[in-house]
Amino acid sequence: MKMVKGARVCKSKCFVSRDSINGQLNFGCGECNDPKLDCKTCSEKYCNEERLVPKHCWINDKEIC
Repeated sequence: MKMVKGARVCKSKCFVSRDSINGQLNFGCGECNDPKLDCKTCSEKYCNEERLVPKHCWINDKEIC
């Protein structure tokens, strides 16, 4: 997964992913290609938003909050 930092519009597709270990978000241009991450690819402007990837609650045995 190639990530481009900074505020810019991606040419074709963008993604948002959440690290399953620490819960941090990653944003970038391109497509999701790591099956270990909760990741969503989109092709509309400004569509890589946090609400697209679920949060996991460790106190509830890793269930989605």
